[in-house]
Amino acid sequence: ASPMAVIDLSQVKFFGSAFLALLLRCHTAVKSRGGEMVLSGPSETARNVLKLTALDTLWAIYETRAEAVDAVDG
Repeated sequence: ASPMAVIDLSQVKFFGSAFLALLLRCHTAVKSRGGEMVLSGPSETARNVLKLTALDTLWAIYETRAEAVDAVDG
């Protein structure tokens, strides 16, 4: 089965370039194995950072972890 990763951001209030780099490394690792990575529960600040960096176009973003898990479970 392809790896599926849900990154739950619901407890993350702020992040910087090091965290974005980590997300990109995770994305690359999951994609290289034919999988998909999605995000859930970003704060408004986190959502703005993702939008400013255009990373909101790279990953599907869900309001809740349950929605994200349902989406990757297909």
